[in-house]
Amino acid sequence: MSRGEITSHIAEYLSKELSDSNFIVYCAHKSKKVDQNTIFGKIKSQLLTNNILEMDLSELDLAIIDQSKKQILVLIEIEETTNKPKVLFGDVFATLFGEMIYISGNQRFQIDNQAIMMIMAHNNKEYDEDSRINFINREVNKLKSNINTANARLDRIIIDCYKDEKELLSKVKENINRQFNKLGYKIALH
Repeated sequence: MSRGEITSHIAEYLSKELSDSNFIVYCAHKSKKVDQNTIFGKIKSQLLTNNILEMDLSELDLAIIDQSKKQILVLIEIEETTNKPKVLFGDVFATLFGEMIYISGNQRFQIDNQAIMMIMAHNNKEYDEDSRINFINREVNKLKSNINTANARLDRIIIDCYKDEKELLSKVKENINRQFNKLGYKIALH
């Protein structure tokens, strides 16, 4: 598979499932099989200094936005080739240290406590990664409360592993449905 192919497949699925809603799916990887509610372009966490955006800290793969509220609900980073802790920590903290999320087309969004961030990492090992991932998840969410940047206001961080695309899709759906339900949205991914 080529780089970003699994991410594109997830974007295609989300686009189809959310096509009759107020949600927009933003995706950093191009795909030909998406609905009109998917927009392609960079999704970046940016640093703000003296009220001037100065630096990109990280790039994310997917974002789901409630268009009617102009609000980010879900940020997703899919690591298609690794589950190394240093990569996962980099994904999380480079996003949390930012002051806003920039999406191609000069759209800037503030994060609030309605949003979640998922870091989904490919587990290509023969052994079970649950204990290490659970430890990282627990500690990252503890540390998040001590970070005083705007992006650290998000509701929670979910770090998980997947063995194949089917398991990835199942976990993405489960986490998005849980968040939509928590926020009172009357929509469910199937």
